[in-house]
Amino acid sequence: MRAVVFDGSSPVLDLRELPGRLPGADDLLINVHACGVCRTDLPMVDGELTQPKRPVIPGHEVVGTVAAVGDNVTGFRLGDRVGIPRLGRTCGVCRHCASGREKLCD
Repeated sequence: MRAVVFDGSSPVLDLRELPGRLPGADDLLINVHACGVCRTDLPMVDGELTQPKRPVIPGHEVVGTVAAVGDNVTGFRLGDRVGIPRLGRTCGVCRHCASGREKLCD
């Protein structure tokens, strides 16, 4: 798969060829047609996260089609057009959520 990767060595994003992955039992594999990388991704580049995962493929607000469906997933079929929101969930109680910075939720 092709992905834009941030490894932390500079504020530059690097287009790379990476090995593809199969979805787990509770996952979907999405063939991404469009992906937004915006202001909420910048804490990674700006060094605001205390324990960032790197390398990371930034981006959210994904639109694509379902390419594979995990065994436990219901309600989706191959080829379905799907969208993935900015935040899937936040805990609502960590220090980041409590200070209005949900985008940094642990």
